[in-house]
Amino acid sequence: MKELVDELLEVATAISQEVEGLQEEPIEEEEDNELSESEYEEVVEALKKNTTEFTTLKLIEELAELQEKLIKFHLKSASHKPKMKEILDEVGDVGLRVTLFLEHHTTDEFDPAEYVENRVEKKIKKLHGYYKEGKYKGGL
Repeated sequence: MKELVDELLEVATAISQEVEGLQEEPIEEEEDNELSESEYEEVVEALKKNTTEFTTLKLIEELAELQEKLIKFHLKSASHKPKMKEILDEVGDVGLRVTLFLEHHTTDEFDPAEYVENRVEKKIKKLHGYYKEGKYKGGL
């Protein structure tokens, strides 16, 4: 799970750097957000105690918060739009909860993270087909 979280943080950082130029204020780097190994293990053990229902509800909550920020970003006037950092914070929160959701549903017989990865590859192939066929001229 640590590898997934680390990868998620790397992706969020990359997105942050790409979109910095799209907003009026630069995104400031967070101060040291590294956990010690023992702190990390404490959190992992605490998260393992979450029920399936709680894990799912927290994911839904974070998705709703991201949805709200994205809607406001596109519908509000410039002075009321959320900053890109706020949106990226929500993306990070969703990513963590998705990771925890997948981890919670992992068994010896089934790896949902692998299933999702295969699904993403399948979807990209489908989008490539749409691209080749000239569908969705405004974007994929």
